[in-house]
Amino acid sequence: MTGWAPTTALVTGASSGIGRGVALALARRGLRVIAAARRSDALAQLADESAGRIVALPLDVTDDDQLRALPARLGESGASVDLLINNAGYACAGPLEDVSLDDIRRQFDVNLVGLIGVTQAVLPAMRAARRGRIVNVSSVAGIVSLPFLGVYCASKFAVEGVSDALRLELKPFGIEVRIAEPAAIASDFANVTHNRATAPSSVYARWYCPQALRDASEANAAPVAVAVDVIVDLSLAARHRARLTFPARGRRLVTMRRMLPVSTFDKILARRFGLNRS
Repeated sequence: MTGWAPTTALVTGASSGIGRGVALALARRGLRVIAAARRSDALAQLADESAGRIVALPLDVTDDDQLRALPARLGESGASVDLLINNAGYACAGPLEDVSLDDIRRQFDVNLVGLIGVTQAVLPAMRAARRGRIVNVSSVAGIVSLPFLGVYCASKFAVEGVSDALRLELKPFGIEVRIAEPAAIASDFANVTHNRATAPSSVYARWYCPQALRDASEANAAPVAVAVDVIVDLSLAARHRARLTFPARGRRLVTMRRMLPVSTFDKILARRFGLNRS
């Protein structure tokens, strides 16, 4: 794919935060951008800001009918997507024992099944063109699992596994798969985090305090612009590594996880979350 550069991008989860920033940045780079999300009002505002370079596409990635109709909807718009950025996602937080099975299913429906469904919708056109690029927005939580985020981490671990398999499956067709692995970013992600298990009667109540965890995450969060710049670079660079962890704090955490004995790393996390007290 020497000399090739994408011209039309589909960005999911584009109504706010990282997805919104990426959509605008790509539009400023001259790409035609299809911004997909559930919030049609926010998408309309985004399209208005783009001077006609962003097309709003209301889409619920958990709706099978909408996913099945997606290739036809893209075709009707005259779009031939050669860059897909799978950014839609949210976090289900809480002690694993307290999280409902319905919440677990929805977590995977959005973060994994929806990602696969959107990818399936654009692959036939990419294969026909024998070129394309897919950037899956995973997380440091797809490498390092954290207490009280077990369900979210599991969904991102799954994104990592799917991405690795897909990268090999699509290699004969000239389609690249890259993975972005951000640590905490100061977006509105915390506002869409579902803290389901907050009952004072929970046996975990003394350790699991959603507001305290949120405050700690926000205190260490990198600006949205950092994530936008990295994901845009992953999306447009002719050559790039298959996965990129950022910022530096996230890379340090991953390095610790890989180099330290499990018992030592567990002690560090247990101390951080106060879980070394019985």
